[in-house]
Amino acid sequence: MRFKLIFAILCLTLNSVSFSQSGTVVYKNFLTPPEGMEELKKNNPENYKKVALMLEKMKDATKAKDYTLKFNQEISNFKTNPSMSKDNNTFEEMITDDSEYYYNASKDKRFEVRHLSGKKLLIEKASIKWKILDETKNIKGYKCQKAKSVQIFYSVNIKTGKLNTKKQPIIAWFTADLPFAFGPENYGGLPGLILELSTQGKNYSVDKLKIDPGKKNIIKFPNIENSISEKEAAKIIHKAFSNMMN
Repeated sequence: MRFKLIFAILCLTLNSVSFSQSGTVVYKNFLTPPEGMEELKKNNPENYKKVALMLEKMKDATKAKDYTLKFNQEISNFKTNPSMSKDNNTFEEMITDDSEYYYNASKDKRFEVRHLSGKKLLIEKASIKWKILDETKNIKGYKCQKAKSVQIFYSVNIKTGKLNTKKQPIIAWFTADLPFAFGPENYGGLPGLILELSTQGKNYSVDKLKIDPGKKNIIKFPNIENSISEKEAAKIIHKAFSNMMN
């Protein structure tokens, strides 16, 4: 009887520790050259050289930047770490994303907090429907499995003011050895932590990883009452940039 009681207490303790696990992941981001570079090289070599030089400087700037994902069992927060560089790097400023990203795994809700003209936009993102593939590889000692999806991105045509939509593929590598449904930005919903992710020319790769058993990161989720859709956000951002140009 005494043994059963001790065993039951031990199981409850282990479950409690497992439930309260938190983690912190630091990612690096490597830019992929945009489509059409080979065509530009063939048709306009001079412009190609200028664009290639700019991209090279932007790549160097991304090497100096990293991003932190903090999560508990339910929610994650992802943001760019402040730059340690004291130099005024124009290219570093160009690739800096000052948005904060949140993902609520229990509700499958994705949000981006974007700063625009001194205001904050709370943008609700569409859910991601993943297709898990059989392909695997090793990342930082973890066996990872490949997953893919397609996401629609919205923008407004500068000349016509019409809303444009563009489908972009998403490739993720996650590990079931770390059963946390989070990843870079607010990508998640897979049966394991995403260690690598590629979409829209961005390529996130894990640099440092720390799991804290028995600890819960306190993450304050944004007030969703004031959220707007991605379509609405595209129109607001277009209007703000149009006002800046006039």
